Amino acid sequence: MKILLFLSLIFQINSSKIQFIFKKWENSWENLRTYKCTLDTYSKKGKKEEWQLLLYKFIKPKWIYVYVLKGRDEKSEALYNPFKNKVKVRKKKGLISFVKLTLSPYNKMLCSIRGEYLIESDFGSVLEEWKSYKEIYLIEDGKDFWKLKAILQKPKVKGDKYSYIWINKKNFLPFKIEVYNENGEKVHYSIWKNIQIDIPMKPKDLEF
Repeated sequence: MKILLFLSLIFQINSSKIQFIFKKWENSWENLRTYKCTLDTYSKKGKKEEWQLLLYKFIKPKWIYVYVLKGRDEKSEALYNPFKNKVKVRKKKGLISFVKLTLSPYNKMLCSIRGEYLIESDFGSVLEEWKSYKEIYLIEDGKDFWKLKAILQKPKVKGDKYSYIWINKKNFLPFKIEVYNENGEKVHYSIWKNIQIDIPMKPKDLEF
């Protein structure tokens, strides 16, 4: 009986802490207007792998600009316009030429091998995805971060089993995500580096 009471208390403490973390994250996101960072992202599906290092800029309500610094489609860039619901793309073609396109945000050209789209990459979208998970645990309460684990009951990619996220205790935003499959293999990560919040930036500054 004492063991059951102890486990129940631990569960309540864990649940209360997670609610506190998500509330902090929500408040931080609601107050944020712009941010800029470098996004290091890797994905694997079956035997296929892809990696990109991106210059990433965001302006509310949901202007998203990316420039591929390294990796797949290097030197290409894309801009999502939330009012037109379109993505303008400047994609490298050959050694020195580029092609400009205007696409639906759910065009397959804008999709990773794991089915992730540009418009799902901002902190707000990540927050909504994590809020949808039914089974979340606080794994580590570090000096500068919280580490959470989610059991993926309805994963986007078949075989995905669980995901980790690290939340910064200073700005209350995520700075790292990892996803593992049922074999314990890391199949995705995203790392946000050099995050700058609420810097002066307007949509016209993102145009190309």
